[in-house]
Amino acid sequence: YKGGWKYRISDTSGKGVNLEGYRNVVQNCTITGTGSYAVQFEQAKNCGVINSKLYNSVVIVSNLNNMISASHDSVNLRPTLNFVQNNYVIGGQISLRHGVRNIISHNTVLNYASMCIYVANTQESIIEYNDVCGGPWQTIDGGMLYLEGAADNIYNHIRYNYFHHSTVKIRSSPFGIYFDDLSSNSFAYGNRVQQGNM
Repeated sequence: YKGGWKYRISDTSGKGVNLEGYRNVVQNCTITGTGSYAVQFEQAKNCGVINSKLYNSVVIVSNLNNMISASHDSVNLRPTLNFVQNNYVIGGQISLRHGVRNIISHNTVLNYASMCIYVANTQESIIEYNDVCGGPWQTIDGGMLYLEGAADNIYNHIRYNYFHHSTVKIRSSPFGIYFDDLSSNSFAYGNRVQQGNM
């Protein structure tokens, strides 16, 4: 196999890929035209999406099967080590929910109606070297990168990202990085925010 994208999933009424468990990787795929998420991992550890093109869809990496197991891992800070790296997400969102020491890096995220990168109930995770452009244009209470307001959304590092061309359709000063109420002890440094606020 030389060049191009190896696998293509398109025009489904539901999810493109839905996996549970450990060490699952979606790599070198093009996923388009899904009725729901492009990729969803549930109760995930060491799972991720690498080097894929995802159109008009959402990437979800979660450790949420039920609140008891997610809370248990979070309280004990057991690493889940999920990752979303080196992808093109066009008209979609990267959403990281529940887990410890996850990474979102080297992605290009373009033109999503809501928050382009959404982080919730996550600890000690790294969001770095992403290029985020456009959006949100349907959400006032949010930014291109959004850390949900929750007391257990802590010790996350948002660094060396480029946020640009945030839309002004609903707010005259749109946000590039948005830490909502109750999120605490997270750090944003070395980011470039152009045509958006922090």
